[in-house]
Amino acid sequence: MRVGTEPSPDDRVLLVCHIRAARGRARALAVAEVMALLRDTEPTPETGGPLAGERGIAWVSLAARRLGDVEPRLRRLGYVEAVDVTEPATANDRDVVRWRRRRWRLRRMHTDDPDRLREQSPDRREFVLRTETGTRPVRGYRGSGGTFERRALPVVDARLLVNLAAPADRSGRLLDPFGGAGGIAVAAHDAGHVVFSGDRDTAVAAGLAVLTESRHVVADAARLPHATAAFDAIATETPFEPAADDTIARLLPELARVLAPGGRLAVMCAPRQAEIMNAGDTPLDVLVDEPVDRKGVPTRVLAWQRRSDAVVDA
Repeated sequence: MRVGTEPSPDDRVLLVCHIRAARGRARALAVAEVMALLRDTEPTPETGGPLAGERGIAWVSLAARRLGDVEPRLRRLGYVEAVDVTEPATANDRDVVRWRRRRWRLRRMHTDDPDRLREQSPDRREFVLRTETGTRPVRGYRGSGGTFERRALPVVDARLLVNLAAPADRSGRLLDPFGGAGGIAVAAHDAGHVVFSGDRDTAVAAGLAVLTESRHVVADAARLPHATAAFDAIATETPFEPAADDTIARLLPELARVLAPGGRLAVMCAPRQAEIMNAGDTPLDVLVDEPVDRKGVPTRVLAWQRRSDAVVDA
């Protein structure tokens, strides 16, 4: 990333990003998410800005002429819960901050809606589950303690992965090959994308079919039935269990195959799985590789972009 060191000129504006306390240690990921979501607006991560003495603050500048395009997107953010834009203060402004020997006011552009966040939570959402007696809707489905049954991806992590991968300024075709209980499907649909999913577990097939409007397949993530270059973006959380590592070793070449040239891929995985994927040779360039602690569970988030001139096996 190019880091800005000079005050923003008149054709630039500065966003002050308030990172969620629960992801406060993942500042680099929060900035990467903002940069990805706004990547067509000439964003630059900045090294400082107003409120520098407070915890959980990050700054991104962008082209002032694009500010109107930015505001509707901010509701999609996961790791950032509020965004201010800096404006020169007037003599009548009471709440001002001083930065670089100037007075500024902070205009709130976005505050995340806690009700909407709760509604999308796996604890609150309804999900259609296959049981021994047939399919039925259940509320608060989080999987079980069995192998490959940990399925409760938090909303903020699902949004993060979608924002790292999906097209920033248009609707795209997004695949989650480890669909689970549909957290990524919900976040991607909410952001306006056309969502596809896959999962080997037939118990979740009906629920994922509902969330993806029947664009779900029962499939091994390393052997997908989709055509080459079928998707603009891929976002997923892998099963963290060591029993999944054989699939992880074969995963990246297959995901690169179904990803369109220039498309992005974002994965949350166990740290050892990140090492497995990084060891392979694929037509993907690394954009992000950062750790994040999810309530005591160490994970890694990686994002890649498929090279436009790369050739993959069909």
